[in-house]
Amino acid sequence: MLSYYDKSKLIELLFDVIETKGEITKDDIISISEQLCMPPNEVWAIASFYNEFRDKKNSKTVYVCFGTSCIERGSKEIFHALKEYGFDVRKSYCFKKCAQSPVIKTKSKYILKSDISKIEKATNLDNYLPEKVEQEKIENQNVSYKTKIKIKRCIAGNCLHHNINIDKNYFDLENCGCLGFCGYGPVGIINQRVYNINSQLLEDLKNSSDIQKYQSFTFNRDNKIITKYHDLIDPLDINTYLNVGGFEALKRAMNMEKEEIIRIAKEAGIRGKGGAAFPLHIKLKGVSEQHVYPKYVVANLEEGEVSSYCNIILAESNPFIIIEGMTIAAYVVGASYGYIFVNYKATEAIERLKNAIQQAKRHGFLGKLTPEFEFDIEIRRSPSAYIAGEETAMLEVIEGKKAMPRNRPPFPFQQGLFGKPTLINNVETLAALACAVLYGPEEFKKFGTSSSVGTKMISLSGNVNNPCVTEVPYNIKIGEIIQKYGMGFRDTNKGFLIGGPSGGVLDNRAIELKYTYEDIQETGAMLGSGAIFAIPSSMSIPELVKDLMEFFADESCGQCIPCRVGTVKIKEILQKLIDEGKFDEKIEEISNTVIYGSLCGLGQAAPIPLLTALKNFKNEFLQLQKV
Repeated sequence: MLSYYDKSKLIELLFDVIETKGEITKDDIISISEQLCMPPNEVWAIASFYNEFRDKKNSKTVYVCFGTSCIERGSKEIFHALKEYGFDVRKSYCFKKCAQSPVIKTKSKYILKSDISKIEKATNLDNYLPEKVEQEKIENQNVSYKTKIKIKRCIAGNCLHHNINIDKNYFDLENCGCLGFCGYGPVGIINQRVYNINSQLLEDLKNSSDIQKYQSFTFNRDNKIITKYHDLIDPLDINTYLNVGGFEALKRAMNMEKEEIIRIAKEAGIRGKGGAAFPLHIKLKGVSEQHVYPKYVVANLEEGEVSSYCNIILAESNPFIIIEGMTIAAYVVGASYGYIFVNYKATEAIERLKNAIQQAKRHGFLGKLTPEFEFDIEIRRSPSAYIAGEETAMLEVIEGKKAMPRNRPPFPFQQGLFGKPTLINNVETLAALACAVLYGPEEFKKFGTSSSVGTKMISLSGNVNNPCVTEVPYNIKIGEIIQKYGMGFRDTNKGFLIGGPSGGVLDNRAIELKYTYEDIQETGAMLGSGAIFAIPSSMSIPELVKDLMEFFADESCGQCIPCRVGTVKIKEILQKLIDEGKFDEKIEEISNTVIYGSLCGLGQAAPIPLLTALKNFKNEFLQLQKV
């Protein structure tokens, strides 16, 4: 008889085939069905639900990102240019390298900060090959050059895919995580200062020239908790994590009462950082009180929304803290197995998490930790479906099914993965738990307000000089985020999209807005997953909202009519306004139907950018209307 676990291997097997062959054939479907003892039509029904498995790829297939950040930097124009040059060009949503937009993906590589002039000269985009970072500690060559110059280079996604040749005869290389200067990538630390690593700077260093003429920055630990040691941690080497106190929280937790850890999570004010903001301590308590076994912990790293990329950067920079947080959570709730659910596009994050799991096992931080507690972790890739990030749809995907939300109750803490009690949390939330156990709740209480405690990782993109991932304290003003972390506006600015694609479109008055759950909610927006997109004055608000509604229409699973039909209808109304100047005043009524009639958070939040844009930028919609 086919077990739940056997069937759950289906999505992984489909990924293996598509990555090896570029398509899934009838023979592949039959082979997988025999392997899993499933009917072939059931395998095909699930495979055909996901775009990744329906598409047939070839050597000329190129994906262009249509995320908000990439559109703002010209990805639509690049899309059409590639078509003219004979490429099999396809639209995709967000490769999580928003700081280096616009982004193109070929079979073997990413091309960052793409421009049409490069494309016009390209007969094969794979000619632009980045330097490969091996999944092991860097060993320098034995050379006679006496005084090598040390460079600690960021190997997170926004810095990784660049054609920079660093001569190991002259430079002593070390790896580190994201430093928060993604817009200036690739970056690295030289003599305790952060520089853009480019060929001219490297040449000047080799010739002992003064590099103070180059712009540089300082990595600052102030106001950071989760990302405090990104400059010291090599994402590929667990020893660098241990050197800054890594896994001390797990050791401490093993000697604590479970109720004490729940109390710490409560006092630290840790809320779900993926968007829902549900208090962590309530989830921990709920799952721990269930007396059905086995139990599971699922870490959500799907992050399918456009212009949101802080979760992926966390995994690329410090995968170990995710492992530690998951294991502590598993100890509290009594779980024996965990899954990290990762967007399949996040290839570096997947590789580093797998490597981190292996190293954690070798060091005794996974497996049988006490006579009563044993815990292991497995990676599961997510097809790129935004809906798959919804917690119950995520469980369906892990179980080898279509990404469709479940009815609730029962809730996942009662009947979750494989029908068993399951703790589901965003990876940043679990990392925060490890920090709370290590540093104590007092470290979190230094920042924020009584209901927005601690810090939040954010994805800053759009009209700023330094689009980046960073960690900010709650209660900081939006304007201070732009100046301190974004290095100011790149051009004149008209407003902000706060909270990701389902967030609110606010005007420039939001500069004075405090970054807290309560303050942002009062505007009709949401803090969400931590995305902040600065809207330049040159960008059309109706166009922006139309693109967001197209994203939701494409990503709807189709299970419930209000979302399936309503998102398409709203997109069509906006397109008609843009093309013909005709506006259907029923658009707000349709939006409310989608909000109140949809089964899950995708539909319930999809019209928020439209409604907030109509409130704050009504004139832009009226100006398009033709009387």
